[in-house]
Amino acid sequence: MSRFSAAASRIAASTVLTGAAVLGGATAAQAAPATALAPSGCVVSSLSNGVDVFCSGGFGTYRGVVRCDRNLLPDYDRYGPWVRPGSWSSAWCNSGDRAFNQAMQTG
Repeated sequence: MSRFSAAASRIAASTVLTGAAVLGGATAAQAAPATALAPSGCVVSSLSNGVDVFCSGGFGTYRGVVRCDRNLLPDYDRYGPWVRPGSWSSAWCNSGDRAFNQAMQTG
């Protein structure tokens, strides 16, 4: 899921939660924002051959994602394991390949 798609999903979920809360008699301020269900305190460490991701709090799951460059061959993606806050997720390129576009995905 691209960063744009993830952001659009969070905005849509927040809008639905807010609308449902207002229709149910609660105020918009009492509706739980969708971002409250996401990992927080996250650090994405970009390395020359991969990525390390750690989130210290929040809820849900996340993983490290990296795009890898093979000289004169097609690029490829690598994904770390899905983990909960308090755990590391790492994704690495093959030996000799260069990492770029290091990021974190939330699930």
